[in-house]
Amino acid sequence: MLEHTWQDGPEKTKYTVLHPITTPFMPRPPVVTNNTVPKARVFNVTLGTFLPDVELVRIIVGPETLTVPEANLKGYNVQEHVFPNGSKTYTLQVPFEDPNVKQKVTPPDTRTYILPLTYLLNIVPENTPFTHPAVVEAILKDIIPPTVTGYCDGAAFYTMVTYGNMGRNWIPFVGSRELGGSLLALYKYNANSTNFWMTVPYNSVDATYEVISSSGIRSRLDLTLKDIGTMVVVADFSLSCSFPTKIIDCFTNGTMAALAVKVESVPSLSPSQLTLRDPSCRPLQSDAINAVFYFNVNSCGTTRRFDNNLLTYENEVLFTSYRLRVACHYLVNDTKVVQFLYQNNPAPVVQPGLGDLVVIMRLALDSTYNDFYGARDYPVVKYLRRPLYFEVELLYSRDPQAELFLENCWATYSADRNSSPKWDVVVDSCENSADEYLTIFHPVSSNARVLFPSHLKRFEVKMFSFTSGRDALKGQIYFHCGVVICDSNRPSDSLCSRRCIPGKQRLGRSAEGMDGGAVKAFVSSGPIELKRDGSLHLMPRSAQFNVWSVLGAAMGVCSVVVIVAGVVYIWKMPKSVC
Repeated sequence: MLEHTWQDGPEKTKYTVLHPITTPFMPRPPVVTNNTVPKARVFNVTLGTFLPDVELVRIIVGPETLTVPEANLKGYNVQEHVFPNGSKTYTLQVPFEDPNVKQKVTPPDTRTYILPLTYLLNIVPENTPFTHPAVVEAILKDIIPPTVTGYCDGAAFYTMVTYGNMGRNWIPFVGSRELGGSLLALYKYNANSTNFWMTVPYNSVDATYEVISSSGIRSRLDLTLKDIGTMVVVADFSLSCSFPTKIIDCFTNGTMAALAVKVESVPSLSPSQLTLRDPSCRPLQSDAINAVFYFNVNSCGTTRRFDNNLLTYENEVLFTSYRLRVACHYLVNDTKVVQFLYQNNPAPVVQPGLGDLVVIMRLALDSTYNDFYGARDYPVVKYLRRPLYFEVELLYSRDPQAELFLENCWATYSADRNSSPKWDVVVDSCENSADEYLTIFHPVSSNARVLFPSHLKRFEVKMFSFTSGRDALKGQIYFHCGVVICDSNRPSDSLCSRRCIPGKQRLGRSAEGMDGGAVKAFVSSGPIELKRDGSLHLMPRSAQFNVWSVLGAAMGVCSVVVIVAGVVYIWKMPKSVC
């Protein structure tokens, strides 16, 4: 408003002019208030204050854009708070453990939690959108760093590392070497989800010798944990212990032994460069940290002196800045008493053991069983009905309790023991009752060759041939046996108590093994070939029935007799057919 007033005589004139004025809005930027209590581990953020014409539409948390309902479903707890004058604020709560919360570690034990936010708001009724970004931080000392503990005994360091609450985000070093590869097995490394532990010998190359004395060595183990990304030291640990060690040994034969070690104070020392007073006397053996000297008291610059009844020999292990005094003391006059005791040797005891059992089957030349066919003699040629003398033996065993039994024996037309045709000569340790010529069992007695008769079985069969239809098969015959090895001093067993086994042997029980404890095996003989002559009498075998063919030597015909189920069938036919 502009007002102009003037006076002309007694008259007073006032002129008023009204001008409309538009003033700009005063900026009222939203304020983000961080009400977070770090120990509660939840961000608590307030945004406001707004007039009623402002509404919160969305919130961007990290890479996610969420509506208010979606944010509440995710557990962010977004709330609107209205005050009596109509103004309002918005609050937001987000847990520290939310994936959208970033973390920054400040050694040694502090962690900063960072919540990046962007508020998307709208002004009504104009529907004018605007945004407001914010970054909220909370600092909390909640890091539990890894810890190392340890102890020593007389031979090694024992250490355990507890991971803390940051997981295993570091690399362990023993001395200057990373703990990995072959060191894991060397140091008996073990680990679980919360810690690992290991055993390091005191004389390991990764340990450091601090001090050496005549009574032992003081050794130190350094264990360092370095951040896996930055290689910054997260934790370090040193364990120092004294270990009783024999540094000097004095022998009654006038020799001395000394152990020299590389100590921390002489880092440039190479044990192989050490010598005694005589530079030509070098270590008997050496490695990266040790050197062993062995020498006579009258050599290598060794000196001696007498102190009353004591004789002392002295020498030194030397290097540029290394000196180890070595001394041995002997009594000039000394008497030693030696005591010894004796005791009778204990009686020998047979203990069970493991080993291979070898069984063989051989064909003897005659019933004396003194000589046998060799490998070059096969195939052995035999006339029809001539006896075959077989022997089955358990080799290499010197156990008198072991006894071998024939379970089953049979003949086949091929080397395969499971092939057909086949003919049984021993069934369940007995003769085959279906055979006209029964198997004969021969006893076994001790002699210069046979030390344990129970390890052998002998039987005799007559030479025969197989048939196919009405024809006798030409070729070779193979004999096979299934054997059982039993323990004669144990209770009865089904495999070692056969009807045809004598009563005393029937009480035997099988050794520990398969089929209820029995040790079973299969053996076979080399091929045997049937030899024919002018007066041949065939004894063919068939799995279905018995056939006998009788051929006259001077006649032009032959008779074939077949017995099937007790019925006899006879054919006469030309000699050429037979």
